[in-house]
Amino acid sequence: MSIVLHYVHTLAVVVSVSQLRELEAELEEERRQRSAAISARKKLEGDLKSIESQVDTANKLKEDALKQLKKMQVCTP
Repeated sequence: MSIVLHYVHTLAVVVSVSQLRELEAELEEERRQRSAAISARKKLEGDLKSIESQVDTANKLKEDALKQLKKMQVCTP
């Protein structure tokens, strides 16, 4: 009977080690995915700042152009 118990215990340890390795692999994959998501988020945030800056510049140029147009309209009879 003790041989059977030893076999069952050994089998349980092997299964536990196998499950542990699977969990470790899953955890590592989740870490990679999280890292990729963080990188993508940072890139998108940088892109957004760039676009906001471009919009600000475009709005300033538009305002300057409107001022010039008004000046030209005032100067022309």
